[in-house]
Amino acid sequence: MACVRTFATFRVFSRKHTIDELNDILGIQPTKANDRNPSSRRENEREFSIWTLSTKEALNSVDEHEHIDYLLSKLSGLATSLARLRQEGCLLDVFCYFEIDGQGGPSLAKGQMKILSELGLDIVWDIYSETR
Repeated sequence: MACVRTFATFRVFSRKHTIDELNDILGIQPTKANDRNPSSRRENEREFSIWTLSTKEALNSVDEHEHIDYLLSKLSGLATSLARLRQEGCLLDVFCYFEIDGQGGPSLAKGQMKILSELGLDIVWDIYSETR
């Protein structure tokens, strides 16, 4: 397997909170964020404020573990804040883009799985293959 491009994004979807409120709860700045926009044509943007922290511009690596580790280091110490957001109805996950040339796929190290579980975070993979 040859990964040609990857990045990871921690995502928060909130019907209740503004981006400023999410910033205050998390204590870190997002790489991208948009308050809920009831007039948007896109359902997610109409329904949710969307707060994201991505490795897309932060890391130049094709190792998915490095991208996930980067996010987990940023989320270190935030278990209580993440639990609060979930209790208040927010949807939280880690989204991973993964593009390969050939066959194979991404993996998680057991330490990463442990931390993701402790933080209550699902991980979602979006996998693309350049071979057609």
